[in-house]
Amino acid sequence: MKDNLSALLLGFLWCFCFGCNQSKARLKEADSFYLKTGLMDRLSIPLIKPYKLIKTSDTEWRLELQTTKLLALSIHNVQGADIVKNKILIYSKGGTEVNNIQYDELWFIIDPASLSEQAFPSFKAFKKALSGANISSVNLRDPDTFYKELYNKSADDKKQ
Repeated sequence: MKDNLSALLLGFLWCFCFGCNQSKARLKEADSFYLKTGLMDRLSIPLIKPYKLIKTSDTEWRLELQTTKLLALSIHNVQGADIVKNKILIYSKGGTEVNNIQYDELWFIIDPASLSEQAFPSFKAFKKALSGANISSVNLRDPDTFYKELYNKSADDKKQ
């Protein structure tokens, strides 16, 4: 009886220690891109590598583009963001320039796997493209709300 109890206790301790080591190993394997929530003193939301939203002022979030297809370096004034089926969906309002034309409102579909970055000047065109990608439901969340959902904290708190 004592031997069985000792073996059971030893087995439990071994599982506990092995499980802790596995958790540490998984944490070390995590990509640092997804662990960083701020760049210097700016908040950021890692979406799908290499894309992330960056808070550039008290009222503006931006998404840096990875290609020059749209003749723009970033999407300014991001008002909504979502990730569906490994695609990043963005809504911008308040001025973003694409292909040398200034728009008050734009919608974007970004496929990080192929570095495809598409802009749509109307919601109707955006919805049509979503339908073609078999995406039926979108929840374009305000980046401050998105940040709070991800990190369960106030977006006004700056994390370095």
